[in-house]
Amino acid sequence: MDNHIVLESSLWDLHIHTCDCPKASGDFKGMSVSDYIDKLVEIFRKYSDLSLISFTDHNHISKRVYDEFESRKTGISVLPGIECDVFLDKETKDKDAKGFKHVIFYFKSDGENPFDLDKDAEEINKYLLTEPAPVLSDFLNFLLTNVKKQFLMSPHFMKQGERGIETNWPNAEDIKKNIDKYIDQLFCFWETSSVVQIAHALDYLRDYDEGNKVSLIHFSDSNSFEKEEDYLSNPAQYFFSLPTFDGVRMAGSDCRRISQEKITFSEEDKGKYLGLIKAGNCEIRLSPRLNCLIGGRGSGKSLFLDSISEQIKPNQTFTQENKSRKNYVDKLGYSAFDMKNHVIGEDGLSFDYFNQGYINNLFSENVDIASTPYFSDEFSSITAFSESDARSSLVKDLGYEEMAKNPITDNLVSFVDTFKVFPGKKKGIALPSVEKKKTKLIPFVSFG
Repeated sequence: MDNHIVLESSLWDLHIHTCDCPKASGDFKGMSVSDYIDKLVEIFRKYSDLSLISFTDHNHISKRVYDEFESRKTGISVLPGIECDVFLDKETKDKDAKGFKHVIFYFKSDGENPFDLDKDAEEINKYLLTEPAPVLSDFLNFLLTNVKKQFLMSPHFMKQGERGIETNWPNAEDIKKNIDKYIDQLFCFWETSSVVQIAHALDYLRDYDEGNKVSLIHFSDSNSFEKEEDYLSNPAQYFFSLPTFDGVRMAGSDCRRISQEKITFSEEDKGKYLGLIKAGNCEIRLSPRLNCLIGGRGSGKSLFLDSISEQIKPNQTFTQENKSRKNYVDKLGYSAFDMKNHVIGEDGLSFDYFNQGYINNLFSENVDIASTPYFSDEFSSITAFSESDARSSLVKDLGYEEMAKNPITDNLVSFVDTFKVFPGKKKGIALPSVEKKKTKLIPFVSFG
């Protein structure tokens, strides 16, 4: 976290119940907060991959649990959270008092205007005491107008029976309608109960081209120490984001940041990546992936990239016509280091560099792209398409040659001999109707 760079995926558990949960059960029920945290920290010490947790009790945020955990200085980041009983609409609430769903809320705890565990938690707890199981839109309105802190939502999906946002989508029309209701900006996470259910949910999403719009997660939902340790010992997923609110938001909006296997970055590999750029007194740390440079026109993006390229491979970035730019870049004194903090020499790093407008020029001029640098290597592995070979193969596969030698006409003769044509304004042929055991009049088509 020192430089806000993620070098490998980590383990999160953003659904842990506590001894203060109004619906406490299992090991946690009746425990003191101090004893509960003691045991939890003891378990957490066994798992160095764990970087982020959240306590998500039912309809209640326990400030003293969060305070007690923070006092232990574990190095594990914490997000304030709560699991709420909510109705998705007023009609359902009026019809069935027990038809509420489980939705988890996570609150921003760092940066500007963070969640206040004193004031904000108390206000939410008070609201849920007076409005138990509110309609979701009412609770959202309360959070937006009263609490005024950033939050994320994660509904249960096919989890805990009727408490999930959906337990049974019986036909294609219902599936499509419900997927649209529960994706993207409102619910960027779906939490389910197992690896099997993750696979089940993925099938739904792929069938309706929604696979990149929602991330599927599985946390412990633990109400016992045994359940917590089982989850940490056999995690369904690892997360490639910073253990922060923004990191969770990024994982929720980019499912590529969630993997079934741990992504590691070995010490040996560090020499293969750009790790640090020094520009005067400024130091810029880079990740082994997911880097980009963003800025307005004229802000220096191309100059920055030109400088890095020229420093790593001198005299290979600029053409003779660009000597003035090269001289300017040399004066800037940029220097590049790998992730071992070694200065990168001419042979120390392999990279492709294309100057500004390169791709645009390829497509705006009469250029044979397949013969240009970089693209020539990619296209060289593709065999040329032969139209005559493809045509011959298709004819053979269809058996056309045999049909041409021995044309079949029996079916046409049989058709004419077998079916009777009815004269009159509505010409047709008589076919038996299997369902109603009556004769259907089928429109007759003549072939000329």
